[in-house]
Amino acid sequence: MRKYYYFAIFSLITVIVNAQNNFLNNKIQGFVFNESSSPIELANVTLHRSADSSLVKANTTNNKGFFEFSNLAEGNYFIRISHTNYQSYRSSLFQLNLPNREFALPNIQLKNKSNNLKDIVVQSSKPLIERKTDRFILNVENSIINTGGTANEVLEYAPGVSIDPNGQISLNGKPNVLIMVDGRIVGDNVVKTLSAANIDKIEIITNPSARYDAAGSGGIINIRLKKDQKLGMNGTATISYGQGVYAKTNNSLGLNYRNKKWNFYGNYTFSFRKEYQNIYNPRRLLKNGKLFNIYDQYNYITKPTQTHTIRAGIDYFVNKSTTIGIIIDGNVSRFNKTGDNQTSILDSMQNPAGRFTTHTSSNDHWNSGSININAKHIFNDKGKEINIDLNGASYKTNTDQNFTTHYYDVMNNLTKIDTLIGPFKGYINLFSLKIDYSHPINKNAKIEVGTKNSFTKTDNDVEFFNIKNNVAAIDTNTSNHFKYNENINAFYIIYNQKFKKWSMELGLRGEQTTTNGNQLNNGETFHHSYFQLFPNLSINHKIGKKHELNYSVSRRINRPSYQQLNPFKVFYDPSTYDEGNPFLLPELSYALEISDTYKELIRTSIEYTHTNNVISYVVLQDVKDPKISILQIKNIEKYNHYGLSLNTPLKIKKWWTINNNLGINYNSYKGSLVNTGLQTEGFSFRNNMIHTIVLPKNWSTELNFIYRSTDIHPLGLYQAIYVLSLGVQKTIMQRKGTLRFNIRDLFHSNRIFANTKFANVDEKWQQYTDSRVATVSFTYRFGKKTVTAARKRETGLETEKDRIQIGGQ
Repeated sequence: MRKYYYFAIFSLITVIVNAQNNFLNNKIQGFVFNESSSPIELANVTLHRSADSSLVKANTTNNKGFFEFSNLAEGNYFIRISHTNYQSYRSSLFQLNLPNREFALPNIQLKNKSNNLKDIVVQSSKPLIERKTDRFILNVENSIINTGGTANEVLEYAPGVSIDPNGQISLNGKPNVLIMVDGRIVGDNVVKTLSAANIDKIEIITNPSARYDAAGSGGIINIRLKKDQKLGMNGTATISYGQGVYAKTNNSLGLNYRNKKWNFYGNYTFSFRKEYQNIYNPRRLLKNGKLFNIYDQYNYITKPTQTHTIRAGIDYFVNKSTTIGIIIDGNVSRFNKTGDNQTSILDSMQNPAGRFTTHTSSNDHWNSGSININAKHIFNDKGKEINIDLNGASYKTNTDQNFTTHYYDVMNNLTKIDTLIGPFKGYINLFSLKIDYSHPINKNAKIEVGTKNSFTKTDNDVEFFNIKNNVAAIDTNTSNHFKYNENINAFYIIYNQKFKKWSMELGLRGEQTTTNGNQLNNGETFHHSYFQLFPNLSINHKIGKKHELNYSVSRRINRPSYQQLNPFKVFYDPSTYDEGNPFLLPELSYALEISDTYKELIRTSIEYTHTNNVISYVVLQDVKDPKISILQIKNIEKYNHYGLSLNTPLKIKKWWTINNNLGINYNSYKGSLVNTGLQTEGFSFRNNMIHTIVLPKNWSTELNFIYRSTDIHPLGLYQAIYVLSLGVQKTIMQRKGTLRFNIRDLFHSNRIFANTKFANVDEKWQQYTDSRVATVSFTYRFGKKTVTAARKRETGLETEKDRIQIGGQ
């Protein structure tokens, strides 16, 4: 059947590719001069559609100040012009139609920038937060506070984003967010080690269209990396040093060479970060509703992390219509995690009943590499194009674990010593082929179609040994060898239609999923095969000149990560371990969002999401020994989310801007686990406020305040927190250098307090981390400044990479 599937898809693309279009050979021409009427060379000129301000083409002026755009469709446009020595310019709207095949703009004059450093000068740059019809954009490059951090830390400051103690990311109160880097889905470990110095911007998409993988029921966060657009040889170097309780450093070098035929680019990053977790966890264990034991636990964990990351690519511009390229990524990470646990045991009368201490250590080696081969062809008619991406990736982990526990009686006498070692080896191999085709029907309508075929193979093997009297004996109850294969075949079709004040996007995505799992130690296997359709509808309505309404509805899926499906046991101490669940079902969600954008600035939205088979962590008692608690992934029947958010910028002065993000959520979880009813519901509130102040003499400062109220999770509550961070920067060396200093979490208030109560386990959790960090950094930019349009690749290993969680916790 698969060969007929491929034949049908490629036949469909061939038919559409050979269809004809009715675009005109329109041109736009103009000249750019300065205040002395001299031509300006190498000014950046960009052409935009008036409907959504999207970029159509980019060019630069020649030595006579002349620029031209050709082969354009009919429609309404405007242009933007920028140059380092002049103030930015935006034209009024103009129309291209049949009589105006060549449209000559009036001569354009740019004003000189002020050089009076005694005055406050607001530099022309991207705003910290941009609002588009379907997304928010956080321009990380302009953020002072995020310097020296990781992508995971940057996300905590993004509008509407929250990260819980387990590292789970939520967007506007909704979990199961899909994380991408340059359109490619990545796992948690990539986000935790990716340096903020390499990030250009973060796109936040609350209700994605059918062109994206159906995964990510909570929305999509796409991290865009820096990629130089300048001709000639250019580069950026960044060094940073941060000091919390422990030291941290992020250093990177990016190089780019570009001419009319070739573009070579590469980036190398080295980072070292030492983190700690200080956890207090009093756990009350019940039997038949009565207390029978209390485990009072203190954990102190340190995790030095050393990461080398390299990224290199080549684009070859065959001609004006065709580009082929290759991208190679590599990551080498080393972790040496150690932990010390102190546990006091109390009986039902809360009298001492003994204690134990556990020292843990692990030596982790994580290596990964990926390759993307891509091609893009633009057909003769403007807007008709095809993109092809072939992708492969491999992730390998090698971990040596050691757990040594000393047991003491009530008189503090040592009674025994247990040692458990567990070497772990695993790999994940991914492969995908993705084809996307866009075909304009006329100037107001367009069809997009595409396919994606992905294949995943995982193999994880862990052997635990008990050591007694220097003799190691394998523990058959905890050792396991698990293999998992997955194949997803997908297609989509999208129809876009524009009217005078309306626009519509109707999409449908279908995904056929086949999975096979095999636990070699006990012979247990499972097989799943299912086909799902994911419709999506988005409607925009412009009301006058000030308001734009957006209505969107979609159905999405969230598959469990490969680590969640892995049935291995991850030990913390003799009373606690983590266990995967190979029988997890995927989540299915229905989402509705209505938003209003006022003057392209203030955005208000209301949303509703209903999810079945919610994937969530639960704390359970071991059936054989109720004194042991198991942290396991389970499916909860239903989850309902109601949200209201307000995003608004306030321009207090020309030099003072406030970006404010407010959100109110109501979350409800209902279901049954291990014969126990579950119902948790309640409101939560969040506020993220960013002050940006431009000061004289190339100084600027930034202040960020985050507040999150008590938040609901399936089995309990996270207590309220607030975080205050600030930073200052100065541009030097004729704006080629930027010096920054910041302090994140100034009052060290980002501490997690959680309460969990379910079945016969009642526990509290307090966690302190190395969140207060002072960082100083220096960035130097060198090379030419002639800008041309760069392309971004959105490759095929998207959903698969997001589900990778290599190694331990």
